[in-house]
This record gives sequence, structure tokens and C-alpha cells, in this order.
Amino acid sequence: MKKNETSKEFLERLIERHALQLILSGVGLLITIFNLFITIKLSPLVQNITSLTSRVEAIEIRNTKTDPLVERFFKIEEKVAGTEASVKRIEGKVDTIIEQHIQLRQELTQ
Repeated sequence: MKKNETSKEFLERLIERHALQLILSGVGLLITIFNLFITIKLSPLVQNITSLTSRVEAIEIRNTKTDPLVERFFKIEEKVAGTEASVKRIEGKVDTIIEQHIQLRQELTQ
């Protein structure tokens, strides 16, 4: 700053000589503030994603351990369904035999 120069004149001269440098410094400062804002807002999301990832991994591990049990369950369920069908056929045959026996008994008593 020169002796007889006012602060307004000094600022005007500074802006004229270093305009690009001041603009780039201002833009850099704004970008830094914006990055800080984004970091503050995204930090909880990163923690949530990390915890969700660990939960998913735990569920996948649990599911891989229970897969053989699930397969056994379905096989047993199929066997039970087959056994139920056999029981129904046997019940049908027994009912037919009982009906025939009742008819024969009625015929013999008449």
C-alpha cells in the first residue's frame, strides 16, 4: 500500500493485478467448504452401509449353514406327502373291503 493511497484504491489495484488468483482462491475455498459439508452428511450413511453389509454377510453365513437342513426338510416333506397318499389309498381299499363285508353279511342274514 502506497502512502497516499486509500484502502479502496488499494483493493481496486489488488483486484486488477491479482483477479484470477483471488477468484481461484475463492473457488477453492468454496469447494473445500462444500466438500466438508458433503463429508459431514455422508458419514452416517457410510456407517449405516457398513453395518448393513455386516448384517447381510451374517445372514448369508447363517443361510449357508441351514441349507442342508432346509433340503432335508423338503425331502422329509415329500416323503410325508407320499406316505399320506399311500395311507389314503389304503383307507380307500379298507373302506371298500368293509362295505363288501357288510353287504355279504346282510345278504347272508336275509
